[in-house]
Amino acid sequence: MTVIVTFVSVFCAITVKNYFVGATLAAGELHFLLDTLILLVIYLPIYFIFTRLGKRFTVDE
Repeated sequence: MTVIVTFVSVFCAITVKNYFVGATLAAGELHFLLDTLILLVIYLPIYFIFTRLGKRFTVDE
């Protein structure tokens, strides 16, 4: 379940980041560190939301 949550979270975060960055700036104008920070700011809330949802739909044995 962790692998699925991580994969979906990264996919959603990259998609959202590219949408917002593409709408405001040219993607080549961002410094690598700033691009990484934006990705992390978007990724972390998505990851925690999907982790909470994943725990609701799995059963611990």
